[in-house]
Amino acid sequence: MSSLAHFSDWSSLPDHDRLVALKQCRKRLGSIGRRLNAVEHEFPDDGWRRGPLAGMPYVAKDMFATGRSRPSWGCSAPQAAAQPPAWIVDQLDRAGACLIGTATMTELAYEPSGITRRGALNPWRAEAIAGGSSTGSAILVASGCCFAALGSDTGGSVRIPAHCCGVTGLKTTYGIIPPDGAMSLAPSLDTIGFFARSAADIALLWRSIFGNDERAVAKYMKACVLEDAFAASDAQIVQLCRNAVAVLAEGGMTIEARHGFPEQADQYALLVLQAEAAREHRDRVDRESTRLCESASARALRSRTNSSAKRSRRGTGCRANSCLISLARPRSPCFR
Repeated sequence: MSSLAHFSDWSSLPDHDRLVALKQCRKRLGSIGRRLNAVEHEFPDDGWRRGPLAGMPYVAKDMFATGRSRPSWGCSAPQAAAQPPAWIVDQLDRAGACLIGTATMTELAYEPSGITRRGALNPWRAEAIAGGSSTGSAILVASGCCFAALGSDTGGSVRIPAHCCGVTGLKTTYGIIPPDGAMSLAPSLDTIGFFARSAADIALLWRSIFGNDERAVAKYMKACVLEDAFAASDAQIVQLCRNAVAVLAEGGMTIEARHGFPEQADQYALLVLQAEAAREHRDRVDRESTRLCESASARALRSRTNSSAKRSRRGTGCRANSCLISLARPRSPCFR
């Protein structure tokens, strides 16, 4: 594995190579991306934009309004009309990034292993899962079809596919990126996230959206380190994470170490996710059950429609405010 070459990230490319990289990504999206069953739509070239992300090719999970297509939300038919771009898509467009297509996802974003109706393939090993629900986003970054991708994370939908496909993923803090124009799964937990080829490219995306706006980080200057998670991890991973934590501490962030994670917190989060997902999609599941809900997880969502919807009205007061970054620079997988 160590002999495999890395895909270049956007941050390391000289300006004169970026137009070539954009053209290569469009070509790979239509060939390799299609072979991996990870593409929903391909968008035509709409010109070169100026900005800090000028020319960066990216894809969006097919739950975002793009202004270019009708999102299917992982289902067999479009689930929403073509609407003006979502807030985050508009911000990336304004920064000069080029949206070249949309990526497949698990049905209604309710399946963590990456089982999609298209049969999306992990680019490293076809027999391995790719993770979900932002399945295609991670696959297309890992296979060199784009330099960045938009995803969402309610219960792991950025973190899981980033891990499975060996790319860098960022689950942002709850509420810091408006979810306007994105499909809702569980509003109390939904966050917008990113995939890229490196942490440097994630940082570039972040600066391009927020610039030096201290309001975006001022109220999040405290972080918690779960020592039990480190104890269960490989030594190399622990060292990488502790190095990252040290950088945050040097930047002025208060770091608090904690041992143990209440099992009850996990149960509450799962309860909120299930109940709110059932509430959000109850009418759709009931109305279109013959062609919707093809996956086992979607059938489970249907079965919880009544009981979970009732529990959701009681509320638990549980809200997720967490930021987790998966640090893994992608090597070139089997699709070259």
